[in-house]
Amino acid sequence: MSPILLDLVADRSATFTATVIIAGAGIVFLMLVLLIIIFYLFGKVVSSAEAKAKKGKTNKITKSEQKLPTPAPAKKASAPGQMGVNDLKTVLETLHKSL
Repeated sequence: MSPILLDLVADRSATFTATVIIAGAGIVFLMLVLLIIIFYLFGKVVSSAEAKAKKGKTNKITKSEQKLPTPAPAKKASAPGQMGVNDLKTVLETLHKSL
């Protein structure tokens, strides 16, 4: 063994122990406060970015977004690509049976 290690003796005084415990608790508390501040600022940045994106998106509505989908007809398809209710029911039953 090294002669330096032989001379090392643990300090068992109450003052030293209290200092280590208080310093450790203080460091943990400060890190907790720092993380709370970081998460708070991150939330503000994200909220601000979402608000800007939402504001910009509402101003840029295109004609395709303004069109409403055609509802399914009660009996017969009236628009190109539209399915009748009975055809839709058949497709859904087939899919349900295959699952």
